[in-house]
Amino acid sequence: MLGHYYSPCPEPELTWGLSAIQWIDVTPISAALITNLGDMMQLITNDKFMSAKHGVLAQKVGPRVLISCSLRQHVQDECLRMYGPIKELVTEESPPIYKEIKMLDLIKLAYTKKLDDDVSPLEHFRI
Repeated sequence: MLGHYYSPCPEPELTWGLSAIQWIDVTPISAALITNLGDMMQLITNDKFMSAKHGVLAQKVGPRVLISCSLRQHVQDECLRMYGPIKELVTEESPPIYKEIKMLDLIKLAYTKKLDDDVSPLEHFRI
């Protein structure tokens, strides 16, 4: 679990992020629960659900509080099972897009990529 506190920013137009991205305005809903799906969900659903990038714009109004929880498989040697597209989602019309991988392989790629690299680690596992 991770907590972020975003204080009000007097000049948000002067802030900038790590890379140029396209922003989609979303009206905040008080006490909302938002789910951002990650790369593993994209892989096991064979692109039925897509991984999302998350970013926050600086705002004059605030503060804003974000609490984040991440779930992932253990990566110790005894837990190195293979993950791939769910068999029930793979058909002749919808063949597997990704090869089976170990969670450790995905984590290594994610931690070694540059912050401004917009290429998904999943691209390395496409068939």
